[in-house]
Amino acid sequence: MVTEDQIDMLKQFGSIRNCELIILTSYSFDPLFFDHIALRQLRKGNPYAKIIVLVDSNHFDIEDCTELTGVDYEIITIPSVFHPKMFIFCGSKILTSIIGSHNLTLAGFTHNLETTCKLENHEVALECLDCIQDLLSLFLDSRNQTLLDIEQQKRKIEPENDKDVFFLNNLKATILDQAISIVQGQGFDVKEVIVISPFFSHVDELVKEIRAKIRPVSIKLCIQKE
Repeated sequence: MVTEDQIDMLKQFGSIRNCELIILTSYSFDPLFFDHIALRQLRKGNPYAKIIVLVDSNHFDIEDCTELTGVDYEIITIPSVFHPKMFIFCGSKILTSIIGSHNLTLAGFTHNLETTCKLENHEVALECLDCIQDLLSLFLDSRNQTLLDIEQQKRKIEPENDKDVFFLNNLKATILDQAISIVQGQGFDVKEVIVISPFFSHVDELVKEIRAKIRPVSIKLCIQKE
């Protein structure tokens, strides 16, 4: 049973309608699950959408592919540690970004404990598309049709003036530095910092930098047990 603060990702895929461009990014990728389950849900309401899937090249095995892999959608492997999980849905009547920890796998969509944020925010959608465009520009020719399609979609989006949600990536600067800069720019006192991650390293350095620059009363690190 899904409560108000939970998202059933497969139902989300089946309920989204009238997209022109759908971009999905994932660290791990399960072709069998995506081709036969997730993609079918997406195509219910988006029969003509261009679908682009970006995955980490080290977690894409050609032997796992099905007869449908990459046929009805474009799959691009990124030759580096590619860890973001973003689902961007763009159309004349929809502009939705779903950003979280979920991979395009059966486990990521069903029984793993994942965090997800669903946003109907023009600025975040633009920033997501900018990030994907900047990344793909490192590997693709500027005349590549996928880059042109993303640029065309960006031109249709009108930015919003109010900015209360920030999308961060580390293509040009570290996420920690950006987060601290934003907090400092808000000009308010921070009472608590909560960091949620299954894995961690160099915790002393992380805590030291947060304490020195934004001086929270407390810091909570939530990590996977053992």
